[in-house]
Amino acid sequence: MLTKQGLSVALSLILVTLFASFLWFQNIEDTHNDVEINRHIELINLSNEISSYAKRAEGHLLLFLLLNDEIDRNKFFSRVDSLTGLISQVLTKELNADELKIVHKITSQSNQILSIGNQLIAESVSRKTNKKSDDFNELVLLFHKSTSGIRHQGIELVKISTAHIDEIQSDDIKNTKLKSDLLAVGMVLTFMFVLIYTRQITKLAVSEKQTTEYLDISNTDGLTGIGNRRYFDNELKKQWRRSQRDGDAFYLLILDIDFFKNYNDSYGHIQGDRCLKIVADALVKSVHRPMDTVFRFGGEEFAIILNDTTDGISVAEQCRKNIEELSIEHNNSSISKVVTLSIGVGKVTGKADLNMEDCLERVDNALYRAKGLGKNQVVLV
Repeated sequence: MLTKQGLSVALSLILVTLFASFLWFQNIEDTHNDVEINRHIELINLSNEISSYAKRAEGHLLLFLLLNDEIDRNKFFSRVDSLTGLISQVLTKELNADELKIVHKITSQSNQILSIGNQLIAESVSRKTNKKSDDFNELVLLFHKSTSGIRHQGIELVKISTAHIDEIQSDDIKNTKLKSDLLAVGMVLTFMFVLIYTRQITKLAVSEKQTTEYLDISNTDGLTGIGNRRYFDNELKKQWRRSQRDGDAFYLLILDIDFFKNYNDSYGHIQGDRCLKIVADALVKSVHRPMDTVFRFGGEEFAIILNDTTDGISVAEQCRKNIEELSIEHNNSSISKVVTLSIGVGKVTGKADLNMEDCLERVDNALYRAKGLGKNQVVLV
C-alpha cells in the first residue's frame, strides 16, 4: 500500500515525466519555427531584390529607347540576367502553394520582359526617326505592365512571409506563457519543478535574445555581413524624416563595382563573392563616424548614408581610392588591371522640393554618369 509520501513521489515523477515530454516536444517545435523564420527572411530579401532589379531593368530600357545609349542596353540585359538568377534562387526554397503560384507569375512576367525588351530594342534600332508607331507604344505599355507586375508580386511575397513570421512569433509568445504557467504549478509540488521553472525563465531570456537576433538577421546581408537592402530602405526613411524635422542634410552614396560581370566571368562566382566581401569590409573601414552606415544595395552595388558631415565628396573619393589600393586583380576590366568603383553622391535635404524616391533616383543617375564618363570616379548630383 502506498504511503502519502510514496504517492507524492510517484505523482511528482509522473508530473516530471509529463513536463519533460512537454519540453522535448516544445524544443522540436522551436527548432522548426527557427527554420521557418529563416526561410521567410531569405524569401523577403530575395523578393526585395527581385522588385529592385525589375525596376532598374525597366529604367535602363526606357533610357536606351530615348537616348540609344549602348551602356543602357547592356545594363538592361545585365539586370534581366540578375533577375533570372534571383528567381532561380527563390525556386530552390521550400515554397507553399501560394508562394509557388506567385513565383510562377514572376517567372512568366520576367520572360515577357526579355521578349518584349528584345522587340523594342530591335524596332528602335531599325527606325531612322524618333516617331514611334502605335504598335511600338503598345509594346512599351505592355513592358511597363510586366515590370510593374513583378514588383507587385514581389511585394505580395514579402507580405506573405512577414505575416508568417508574425504568426510564428505570436505562437511562440503564447507557448512561452503556457510553459511558465505549468512550471509555476510544478514549483509548488516538488523541488524538481523549481529546477524546471528556473530553466524556463532562462529560456524566456534566450527567446527574447533570439527575437533580437531574428531582427538582426533580417537586416543583414547574408554574404557580406553588412546592412541589406531592407535595412537601407528603413534607414533612408528614418534619416529622411529626421531631415524633414530638423532641417539637417545628409549625404547618400551609391557605389558600383566596375565590370563586375566580367570579373565573375573571368574568376568565377566563388571568387566574385570573395571580392564582394573584401570590398564591403574596405568600405566599412572607410567611414569613421558611428552613425555612418554601409549597405549592400543589391548585386555588386553598395550604398552609404553619411550623417553629420559637410564633405561627402571627400568620403566618396576616399572609398574609391581605398578600393583601388586593395589591388584586387581584374584582368577583364577595360580601364584598369585592378577592381575599381564608380560612385554617385548626393546631398539630401528632407525639406527640399523633391521627395525621397526622387533624391534616390538622382543619386543613382549620378552613379551612371560616373560610369558613362569612364568609370573609377565620383560624380556629385
